[in-house]
Amino acid sequence: MKAAETNVMVINSLPEIELWQLAALCLGGSVGAILRYTITQLTLSYSERWPWSTWLVNVTGALALGFCTGLWANESFTLAFYFWELGVLGAYTTFATFSLESLKLLRKGRWLSAVLYVGSSVFACVLALLFGYQLGALL
Repeated sequence: MKAAETNVMVINSLPEIELWQLAALCLGGSVGAILRYTITQLTLSYSERWPWSTWLVNVTGALALGFCTGLWANESFTLAFYFWELGVLGAYTTFATFSLESLKLLRKGRWLSAVLYVGSSVFACVLALLFGYQLGALL
């Protein structure tokens, strides 16, 4: 089997997506990207020494993901799942930016800030996810 044939097999093995699922995903992704941009702009003046926008986005994203997961724990892939979890939250949160901002702090020699940023981000996101899940499960 040639390499090109292998790639075709992988592409052909992707699960099919219905039009309503794709529409919900795209619309949700647009909303998430706009929310992300808005928070970045609102926190720009505060983010000079600490990456507040990414921290805030990741914590609130974890809270929202926990809430959605708790709320829809017994449901399959619904319109809400494609819109909120995959679309909005998929575009809204980002681990890559978190990693880049951690590296920037390290490269500036701000080791303590980097450690505090990584530690508090992970702790706050897990705590927010747990809180959101519990809240969603109550409803």
